[in-house]
Amino acid sequence: MNQKGFFQIFFILIVIAGIGITVYLTQFTQVFKPKAAEPQTPMTNSYEIRSTTIHTTQFDTPLPSSYQSGWEKPEIVPFTKTEIDRARKIGFNTIWLVFPWQRRIPETSLLNEPALNNLKKILTYAQSKDMKVILPLNYCSAGWCWGAPGSSYLLSTDPILWQKYQDYTKALITALNTYPNVNYLLFSENMVPQVAVLRNPSYPQYKTSFSNFWQTQNGNLSFLNSRWGTNFSRWAEVLPPPDNLTGANQNYIQDYYQWSGNVIKNTLSKLTPELQILKNPESKIGYHDYLWNHAEILGSENGIPEPNPYDFLSIGMYPDWNNVQNYINEPDRYIALLNTYKSRHPNDPIFIGELGADSNTYPPENNQYLKQSYYINQILEKAKTKIFGFNVWELIEYNDQQNPNEGKFGLIKLDGTYKEPTVSTLRNNFLRPIITSSGITNFPNSRAIWIIGQNLHPDLIYIVRSNGAFWLDYQKITYNKQTKEASFLLPNQNVPDCQNTSCDLQIVLWDPIADLTSNSSNITLPTFSAPPTSNPSQSPSPTVIPSPPNPPSPSPSSAKPGDTDGNNQVDIFDYNLILTNYGKTGANLQGDFDKNNKVDIFDYNTLISNYGK
Repeated sequence: MNQKGFFQIFFILIVIAGIGITVYLTQFTQVFKPKAAEPQTPMTNSYEIRSTTIHTTQFDTPLPSSYQSGWEKPEIVPFTKTEIDRARKIGFNTIWLVFPWQRRIPETSLLNEPALNNLKKILTYAQSKDMKVILPLNYCSAGWCWGAPGSSYLLSTDPILWQKYQDYTKALITALNTYPNVNYLLFSENMVPQVAVLRNPSYPQYKTSFSNFWQTQNGNLSFLNSRWGTNFSRWAEVLPPPDNLTGANQNYIQDYYQWSGNVIKNTLSKLTPELQILKNPESKIGYHDYLWNHAEILGSENGIPEPNPYDFLSIGMYPDWNNVQNYINEPDRYIALLNTYKSRHPNDPIFIGELGADSNTYPPENNQYLKQSYYINQILEKAKTKIFGFNVWELIEYNDQQNPNEGKFGLIKLDGTYKEPTVSTLRNNFLRPIITSSGITNFPNSRAIWIIGQNLHPDLIYIVRSNGAFWLDYQKITYNKQTKEASFLLPNQNVPDCQNTSCDLQIVLWDPIADLTSNSSNITLPTFSAPPTSNPSQSPSPTVIPSPPNPPSPSPSSAKPGDTDGNNQVDIFDYNLILTNYGKTGANLQGDFDKNNKVDIFDYNTLISNYGK
């Protein structure tokens, strides 16, 4: 290549790099009023739960990850509040807290009161920020896991330990049943019989449990010997597979998993209905399934009975650390496993409760964060329509003295900066608000915009442009949690540059906390003198419109058609009351103007026809 050609190529590369930097800064530095976003293709599926883990390992003693202490320390409260704010700023709407049973000994109360009080302060703060909380219930700690380091392995097979755990769990959920923003997870990590100690003489419960299960399940020892390649002469000699399944044939391994599934089914699954009674009515209880990727061999003993007592199922997806060079195929491998699992549980909501990749394991070719970003974002892209939410493990890095990789899953580095492009890709593809449809509801004296979309929430601000110029901005939407729709009122005036004709508007939603901007949605706004919509059934179900303060007390009867609350006016209060009962059936319903025992589109039309009278 001659010198002139070299400099031409070099110049082109500089120009391309400059364009890339400009685009990056334009997209991620809109601190003040955001520009109207260019129309983008909306996602085909919304993730209802968008969560990340807040780890408090730095408060534990000793490190790493002992879960022996920490939550009783007062300084954990301001720390966790700060991390909730950081999670919300990225765009998450949920946090996963690592809260183990703290330092219980048999002579003390079931709950560590200082730790519980700190937890309540954090739950209250999260609720004030409109953040949900996921609280796993069986992280191991002192209490039902005191004694030898491996004693937690016996939680599901030792009756004394299992009873202690049941007592603790019921007491904790009862203590927290005033918090509607908390969802609980029962998980099998410390419940599944541990392969590392299956024949360890310190765990005789495994031998008894395994032998009793297969004697009941099959009863033919000769058949099982043939199946396992063993030569047990009587049931008292039957053992689980060797530690770490070393040397066990596939039948023996499969029957280990079947036994494990039965253990879970007879512990956590039976406890769950009792917990459902104790929790807040709005809370959910899920099951985090550590056997999920063995669905093909588990048969009926998969740990989840029918009917399923759990509100949702949760699974984990981490790269194969033993084959880090093959990371590019890991998302497809996991999605194939997810499809199999989903086919086993077609009617159960599924949540990826543990999704993460540390940034130390992968060889740092160029930028080690590229592989972390690839793994997390490819999983979420391919899992659309298959799951309802995800939890990224985890929010912040921490120093793990024993296993450095354990502390490197965080999205935020120790210096407080984001791991890029992991965070930016996550924010743009899965956390920003998306408008999928919008429209106008016309009243005689006012108009309202309704919006249907994804990742909508009460903090969003609407921005309306007319022919590129700002018309309305910096006002919060009204968000209906039941219908997951947004709305806002328009002024009783025409757009300045569209006085006598219809006007094309561009609507954008902006999250000022996370600084995330939605795609733009276009609406044609008629002039204000235009008649009201004659057929509201063509638009989505009615959406809550902001009401003036101090609405009058509803009355059981209407003074005129459309007057739901009986105050002789058909106004915004009547609109919101009919929305509350829309779709309900029964006698004496407010808003059932035609007395057909149903609040439907005909009642809605009656209200619209008389609005303002």
